[in-house]
Parts: sequence; C-alpha cells; structure tokens
Amino acid sequence: MNKAITIPIAVQKPNRAQRVEQLHHDILEELAQLVSRFLSTGEKGVIDLRIRAQDFLADEMQPLRERLGKGEVSAKFEGFGHVDIEETSYPGIWWLSYFDAEEQLETQQIEVAWFPNLLKAQAPDIRQGAARLAAELLGSDASPAVETH
Repeated sequence: MNKAITIPIAVQKPNRAQRVEQLHHDILEELAQLVSRFLSTGEKGVIDLRIRAQDFLADEMQPLRERLGKGEVSAKFEGFGHVDIEETSYPGIWWLSYFDAEEQLETQQIEVAWFPNLLKAQAPDIRQGAARLAAELLGSDASPAVETH
C-alpha cells in the first residue's frame, strides 16, 4: 500500500535589506557588462534608477553610490531644475542626479560613456554662441579708436 507523503514547502521571500543588496549587486554586474561593451564597441549605456529601482527609496541607493565612490570630475547642469553630474571612482561611469525647480530629487541615472551626453554641446547652441561671439567682435571693432601721443 502506497501512502502519499506530503512535504510542506515554505517559500521565504527575501527581506528588504536582502532585496536592496541584490539590486545593488545586479546593477554592478550590469555596469561591468556596459563598460566592457563600451570599450569594445563604443556603445554607451544608461541605467535609469527610476525604472530599475522603482520599488526602492532614494536613500536605499546611497550605499550603491558610496560603493561606486567619487572620481575627479563633477559638473552641474542648470535648466528647469538642475542635474548634478559626478564621475564615480570608476572612470567612464557617471552618476547623474536630476532635481526639479524646488530642489526635489526626481531621478538618478548611471551613465557609461567618455563623458555624460548631457554635457555634450549641441550644434544649435554652438551656432548661437558663434553668432554672439561674432557680434561681440564686430562691436569691439566699431568702438572709437583711442589716440596715443
């Protein structure tokens, strides 16, 4: 006579700290892949933490930020709010923090590139700057000559 044996199975969900640590580990692995691909193909990469870490709080990303460290370069992009851009201690990996006009953090991204795309001057802006510079030069050429004795 066969008796069926029932074995209870309990699935343990990881606690929040374990989930945060796993997310950080997964992001670091993805960064390693992005850097490797960037060096071999030139293809840039971005990890949008608003999407990847949507179930996590901004302060839960701070240990990852600290783990990546700070590099030698930082910049601030001013617009309708501002973006703080910092190179991590790993050259080519950049941490971007986007703030709204009220200084509230909107999102964060990690970008793999020679420099963040946000810092690349746009052709229309360069043309406008060139026109202003040409006008400045014309204005200085039109100034009255100074007599010297």
